[in-house]
Amino acid sequence: MAPLDELHIKRTTCFLCRQPPGPKVLDSNLRPLSAPQCDRARCMLCYGSPLRPVWLHAACYEILAATYEPSAKPTSEELTRFADAMKPLYDLRRDDRGERASALEGLFSEHSSEIMQDIFSQDLLRRLPAEMRVMISDLVPPCWYLIVLGETRRLLQRFRETYRSQPIHLNLSKEAWILETSYRGSSYVSQISAEPLESTTTTALRHIKLPDTIDKILLSVDGIGIRAIRFLDNKSSPQVDGSPWYKIIDGGYMPAIATNVTLDGIFVRDLQLAEGSSSKSRIMWSSPVQPKFHPWNFHNHKDTHRLHYQPLDANIKGLLVCCAGSRMFGIHASSDTPGALEKFIAEMSRRVTELYKHWVYFPLNSREKVTGAWIRKFELPIGSAADPALILHTSRGRTVTFGPQYTGNVLPLCEYRPLMKAGDGPVTGIFHDGFDPASRSKCVAELGVTCALPVTDETESPLEVPPDIHIEPPPVPPGQGGPTCTWYLSKVPLKGLLHVQLCRDTEQQHRPILGVLLSFNDGHQEALGQFRWDLNVDEHVPVPLYFQEGTIGKLDYIKDIKNKVSDGSDVGNSTWQRLPDAGSTVASGRGDTVEAFGVDHVASASSNTTQDRPSSPPSLPKASWGFQDRAFHEPAFDDVAANGWGSEDQLPNQESFATTVDGSFWDSTVEEEPDGRAVQAVSRTQPRFISITQNSNLHLRVDECERRNNRGRKQSNQASNMITFEVEREKLMASTFLGKLIAKNPRRTSIDYDGANHAAMEILLKQLHGCLEPATMGSVPIDTIWHLIGLCGRKKLDVSLAVLKDWFVGWYQVEFTQAGSERLYFFQQVISPCYQFNYAEGFMEASKFLVYMGPGAISELNPINVNLLQLRPLIIQQLNSARGRLRNVLHHGLFDHVATLLDEQCKCREKTFFEYFRELRRIQVWPLESYIKKTSIDELIGRLASFRGNAVHPMNCCPHCWTRTRKGNGAPRGRESWCRCRRNWKKIVRSAEEEVRGYFDGLCLDCMLESNDLQEGVDKDAQYYQKDKKKAWSSTCRVAHDEPTWYFSFMERRECRR
Repeated sequence: MAPLDELHIKRTTCFLCRQPPGPKVLDSNLRPLSAPQCDRARCMLCYGSPLRPVWLHAACYEILAATYEPSAKPTSEELTRFADAMKPLYDLRRDDRGERASALEGLFSEHSSEIMQDIFSQDLLRRLPAEMRVMISDLVPPCWYLIVLGETRRLLQRFRETYRSQPIHLNLSKEAWILETSYRGSSYVSQISAEPLESTTTTALRHIKLPDTIDKILLSVDGIGIRAIRFLDNKSSPQVDGSPWYKIIDGGYMPAIATNVTLDGIFVRDLQLAEGSSSKSRIMWSSPVQPKFHPWNFHNHKDTHRLHYQPLDANIKGLLVCCAGSRMFGIHASSDTPGALEKFIAEMSRRVTELYKHWVYFPLNSREKVTGAWIRKFELPIGSAADPALILHTSRGRTVTFGPQYTGNVLPLCEYRPLMKAGDGPVTGIFHDGFDPASRSKCVAELGVTCALPVTDETESPLEVPPDIHIEPPPVPPGQGGPTCTWYLSKVPLKGLLHVQLCRDTEQQHRPILGVLLSFNDGHQEALGQFRWDLNVDEHVPVPLYFQEGTIGKLDYIKDIKNKVSDGSDVGNSTWQRLPDAGSTVASGRGDTVEAFGVDHVASASSNTTQDRPSSPPSLPKASWGFQDRAFHEPAFDDVAANGWGSEDQLPNQESFATTVDGSFWDSTVEEEPDGRAVQAVSRTQPRFISITQNSNLHLRVDECERRNNRGRKQSNQASNMITFEVEREKLMASTFLGKLIAKNPRRTSIDYDGANHAAMEILLKQLHGCLEPATMGSVPIDTIWHLIGLCGRKKLDVSLAVLKDWFVGWYQVEFTQAGSERLYFFQQVISPCYQFNYAEGFMEASKFLVYMGPGAISELNPINVNLLQLRPLIIQQLNSARGRLRNVLHHGLFDHVATLLDEQCKCREKTFFEYFRELRRIQVWPLESYIKKTSIDELIGRLASFRGNAVHPMNCCPHCWTRTRKGNGAPRGRESWCRCRRNWKKIVRSAEEEVRGYFDGLCLDCMLESNDLQEGVDKDAQYYQKDKKKAWSSTCRVAHDEPTWYFSFMERRECRR
């Protein structure tokens, strides 16, 4: 548990000056705090929601208080309410225009004149033209005292003038008066009234006349509050006013409306119809015009939505989708609008910083309509893959998946939800929440489509499921990932190809081709790989096409594509190969790493039978992440894989082979199942040598076996690769198994070992020889760590993992920093290795992360097919128990105090009780049991920071709060005081948040091992009760912790097992 005087700030700033923490900081009660210099990328308290979101610099308070008389200085209670009123609804992006406006206000403030009098004159500054004043403000960096003395002091004065003066219920008919106040360069509604108001020194007055019948109410909103309110009739055409979001409320053509106004003291945050808003009034759009759609057109799961709408009109050339990992992060409709594409690319680069971005481009041809749309997602949440992928089908029969391709055994776990039903015409637009600034994942989690009316009654109904376009992804190379790796694949036919356009990445030294745009003789276009118009797009290259490949590191890539080979040499004997004129081409790319563009050719072979044909040809193991040659032929298949972009060679007896670009051989044979069907089996032999030491006197030949499932029929082990390690005989004696094997054959110069992962074996051998180097970022994937643990086990080489612990700790610390938004996925896979390597700090960190950050039931992920390496079920059970305990702590913290209102006799208790739960529902915390099933503990308590205490019981809402205290509540009889409705509900909710956040530190390996180490003849419960008596929860542990960690880590207590 973090010390109470420490401030884990994450990305929070001082609420007075909006600057990061300095040497002296205070909490809202003006008590000194320390801001520890923790690693924000690794600190759990900084990664999650901040422990204390409200804090200020001591210097800011001193300079602010100096502008007031002693009796008028801001109190701690007033500052707390002011901080709540100033807190944005979500993290705001830094705005240079807003910073300039704050700086200018500080320069002109009367309270800064004494400080600035020796530098310049405010009178002379006022005489300068506005353009020059803006130029001066650009030269002034963010200055904390200018912000405090100017903008902050004015807003605090406004807060004192109108605190809770805005009525909650408001009836508007013919006229409305609105007071506006400026903040960070924008005007915000500070008060709205049906009666005349007067402007003040801190506000500007605006008087508006309402239309005779109100069709809609348009709110221009952002993270601070409402910028503008417009009352529209059915003839109004709202225009964009520069606000990021627009909320549209249906007025129902009424001459007068009753509204509920939400005010936090300075800014009007929201406005709703009094009789209850419709579902669409909870939607905020990026455009002031609300698109029309049916409920089945929208895939959603939130209560409040911020959606970006992109129409698909005749000017749209195609769709560009930014993907990372297995998620969509943004959708852009490409057109000729200047700067639109560059703005989208910049926004994606800002939102996706820790993952490799994969760009999927789908051209839309002339008169081509989108006639089908589906959502693909897993039936059960599986890490980041739980987010939806969009699938579209067009009138030309083309289908695209804006998401990764999964293997055939994973795909049945997916479900497809159609976004269109009978009666829906072609898609006219797409909307999604990828630009929602309040989204923690920053990815597309909600999306939908708008549809036109069907042209005729004979319009075909949309399909329930999308056409089968599954492309089996290639296996991941040994040591470069597991079955959970993300592959992005695209496939196009080659018949009728006229020319291609090449998309190059000129920022890289080797200038690889990332993708190509193919144009055909019927006028339509297709895209392969990653094609972006903002990159270097070469001129048209007509057919016939020749390609040249290259290699950078371990990646193969397409180096160049030309119409004619410049050296004039024979294609078969040069580095250039010709692209065939028929068949189809598949482009592949890894979505979790920087991937070179690579393609495989799939030729269409004539066949008189299609029975038992798979949806895609069997995939051969991939030699590298880029281009590969591969070939096999089988009469039962009409789609046959040919060797790359080269020629096809039919071999007799239904056998074939091909040479890969790295010189190894693929051997393809045909096995027969019991039912007589032929099954393609592929194995690879590649004689490679890896020198572990220069003083080698023994060759260790390791044959890596891969378990495969032949269409669900049986499990078989096929040798997939062989490597010979040059080692020292004496160094291998540390392995009990290898030592016995060498002792039996002391004169042999080589020994064989089957069934070991090559990358894991190389790490182990280098450690035994003392030449293992520290792991670098991305050099060793998590599945190799699991293979290494299995390789060192007693049933394998029997090598103690203690010799590799220091190396594993270094690997863990490196990989943690690059996990980014995939930290949950990372910890689900790394918690078992931390347990196996006895890494107490990592195990506690991983277990705490899963308890706080995991949505729903906690589970681990196994990246390999070795179930023996998983954690004991008891450990996962204790983690889920700890999560359940946090739920109970949160439940008591939120509801125990409000339950005491049932004993009150004041007239406002019912309203307070109602408003408290309505506020919890607004921030999506209540009902707690419903939200906790699908939301992480950290996200739930993070939402509590948006709780508005003044909305529960405003100061002027009820005259019966001042009541006579009943006898028996600890006060003398007859004493008058406030009833319990007047509690500081914000403080109560914040106390519950802090208690939950610091309650559990994670599981402790030392406590777990100590509870297992029970000595014979000693009371089995003695250790448990001894620590319980001494209250020394972590006296003998490597990592300090509190009682809850000790309780859940002490797993072998008899009462727990009964």
